[in-house]
Amino acid sequence: MIVNSVSSGLSAKKMSFKGTESIWTTAKTNIENAANELGYGKSLINQLVYPERELSGFVHVGGIDEPIQVFRTQHNTALGPAKGGIRMMPAVDGETVRGLATDMSVKNSLAGLPLGGGKGGIRFDSAKLSPAQRVDLFRAYTRFMAPIIGPNMDIPAPDMFTNAGDMDIIMDEYSKVVGHNDPGVVTGKSLMNGGSLGRQEATGLGVVHTVEEALLKEGILPNRATAAVQGSGNVGGVAAKYLHEKGVKVLGMSDMYGAIYNKKGLDVPEVLSEIKQKGTLTKYAKAAKISNEDLLKLNVDVLVPAATQGQITEKNAGSILAKIIAEGANGPTTPGADKILQRRGIHVVPDVLANQGGVYVSHLEHIQNRTRDIWPLKTVLDKLAVQMKSRYNEVFTYSIRNKVSMRKAATMLALERIANALKARGRIV
Repeated sequence: MIVNSVSSGLSAKKMSFKGTESIWTTAKTNIENAANELGYGKSLINQLVYPERELSGFVHVGGIDEPIQVFRTQHNTALGPAKGGIRMMPAVDGETVRGLATDMSVKNSLAGLPLGGGKGGIRFDSAKLSPAQRVDLFRAYTRFMAPIIGPNMDIPAPDMFTNAGDMDIIMDEYSKVVGHNDPGVVTGKSLMNGGSLGRQEATGLGVVHTVEEALLKEGILPNRATAAVQGSGNVGGVAAKYLHEKGVKVLGMSDMYGAIYNKKGLDVPEVLSEIKQKGTLTKYAKAAKISNEDLLKLNVDVLVPAATQGQITEKNAGSILAKIIAEGANGPTTPGADKILQRRGIHVVPDVLANQGGVYVSHLEHIQNRTRDIWPLKTVLDKLAVQMKSRYNEVFTYSIRNKVSMRKAATMLALERIANALKARGRIV
């Protein structure tokens, strides 16, 4: 062995995925560990850890009694404009958004993109909004954030419990604010408003491309491999679909209500159809119902945690039986758990590598918006495949050469690029 999104129409309060550690704590620890490995001094480490700008406040929506708290963090823009999604959940706070923005700086740098890291948050349960209130909320969010967002400053996108329609509203409201149509202010839009073909499947499919490479390194053929996928939304559901298409036998899947298991393999298209029709997979008749915790411990070759942060912890890392973990979610593994997995020789493809497909195709959308061009699906997906496989192999080679984990290798590579940009700009103090 090698050492080394859910539907916006459902309530986030019902989620059974419960993280145990702040994503900001995890992101900060990962950067500090990698920066220390690189021999960076305290001053530079602080510039790589702490965000450049944070804006938070409250907006008001008709029919909603309480003010709604909103957030935006621009973590580091040495490589280019900030880039990152907007998450809407009752549990979202400034620390969560800061951690996500930090991860985006690392992810965008590792992806080789001319972008920095950003992230947004709306502290509210999306299920409580009527369609009209949802539109009003995103118009209010846009007006509040207009001074710090824009195609050359900070480019939002969808994240958990936000969607393409929300991005269309942001684009429309921002265009009103600046006085001209500007689709480049956000990515992840609908196709009719400047979105890119391939964006919806980009993150999940990108995860699968890294799984293919990891299986190759482990000497496992896809049609002999088994997998379990935690989460069944835009990342987990898409990943399960493409794993199934590539011959991998998916034994378990989950959603916010629970998990299912079939030792002979799930009919993934049928399961996804069940979710679409009934809103959950837990009523699927051709599988046993298990807990999300049990799903993580299944005896499979590949585990894809694609739900939320803090799922693999020091308490359960010793029980993980998968040979490969490909992190579809942001921060699903705590630092303490990561050490255990590394000691056990489990091949971890870290989130900043495994799930960068979404931001990569967002970058392609941004290019199309700026050039007023439209690329066919094959062009986008071919570019995605090349990107994911080449970045995986870059990190893998760096990991072997420097005798560090894949996570540390990915973070070190990303930090080197940011530090070099800071140095070239004369900003290292």
